[in-house]
Amino acid sequence: MVERSRPQDWTPEWWCPAVPGGFVQVADEAKEELVHLVHQELEDRQIACNSHGYSTASGDLVRDWVPTSIGGEEHARLIGAFREKNRVTFEVLGTGEPNNDQIDFWYQVINAALQRLGTREEYVWHAVISEDPPHLGMLGKRLEAQAHISGLDLKPYHGPVVEDVRSSMLGFGAVPSMFIHWPVQVSGRTTCYDWLSEGEWRTTLWLSRITALLSLWWDSPWSARIGPRIGIEPDQEKDYIFGHRWRPYKVPEPEETLGQRVSVPVGLNHAEALLTKERRLFEAISIHKEGLSLQREHPSLALVSFIAAIEAVAQIDRRAEKCPGCECGKFKGCGLTIGSSDRFKKAVRSVLSESETSSIEDYYGGAGRSGTVHRGKLHGIDAHALHSGAMSYLTENTSLRFSIVTVSTVRKASRLLLLQKLSMLKDPEASQD
Repeated sequence: MVERSRPQDWTPEWWCPAVPGGFVQVADEAKEELVHLVHQELEDRQIACNSHGYSTASGDLVRDWVPTSIGGEEHARLIGAFREKNRVTFEVLGTGEPNNDQIDFWYQVINAALQRLGTREEYVWHAVISEDPPHLGMLGKRLEAQAHISGLDLKPYHGPVVEDVRSSMLGFGAVPSMFIHWPVQVSGRTTCYDWLSEGEWRTTLWLSRITALLSLWWDSPWSARIGPRIGIEPDQEKDYIFGHRWRPYKVPEPEETLGQRVSVPVGLNHAEALLTKERRLFEAISIHKEGLSLQREHPSLALVSFIAAIEAVAQIDRRAEKCPGCECGKFKGCGLTIGSSDRFKKAVRSVLSESETSSIEDYYGGAGRSGTVHRGKLHGIDAHALHSGAMSYLTENTSLRFSIVTVSTVRKASRLLLLQKLSMLKDPEASQD
């Protein structure tokens, strides 16, 4: 019998295999789909059913299906165990005398679900992505023209919008300011067995790859504003998309003179395909995007993010070494990663000038990243509530220099290394296309 450990006020008086042999062959990656299809079969039969997933004491993954009632009487329950590789064990459990009709009912449900396994449906979805406030500037980037790339349609979403952002001004301290930017509508198609169970999260991951790549190429943070949604055009939810934060911006001058015009890079197809295969590369570009989002108000954490991206790329090119112990073999290695600083410096030197490299090398250790990660030290304007810090003709403003120069230089190294890795780099000095 399948082990049952979830607390409940019900004890079966009989149980038997739900299918011949007691189990069905199902690939591990299709087990979630099978669970969904069992639910779907019950729904199609208009059977109300409670279902719970849990782990047993032995570590098995179990799910039960408990019909509330069928024909006014208690119905036998189904339980499935999913731990075994490429197979699922099903049993029927009940009270009173075994009921062959109820046993056959569950066999029919499971068999019908297996028949539908592998069936796919295409869903058309829409989303709106937008630029988050970058570390400098109050005007965002404007997609020049509609583009179809990597299976997606991207087009400007109406005109510019404006939102309030926090800033600081000498003599006034913290002040509200505004950021003007141009949202982009993204539309695509996803093939899956069910939108809520599979399609939505897969599409969200797809959208994450696209926004991470656009953030890298356009050198500013972009993220999903709304969606992905199926069956609803963004225009139908315009008020919801705008919410209370966005307002349409009434352009006082020709719109063509506002914002920085950008286009979707031709290499996005190749780069996006590469990210689907290389998990570590996707993680590196994702943490770089986090750094872009953080730099405006949290430069110390942005530095940590950019250095993490550099380290990730460096470890793809050169595998991280582990402590081997002493040469005589008397002491075994501790297993700690060694040579991280050397890998970081070598990676940075490959894309930056000598002067740029020397200006940031010290920020890998205790003076920068390590100080923030291990001791909570803040180095920039984040230590002064976004204020630029003490202004003096006699001493250098280190916090302002850190926030504007140091973090931007590390960001540049991270960006160039990632563009190289993605084969998207054209002009090493260009920050835009």
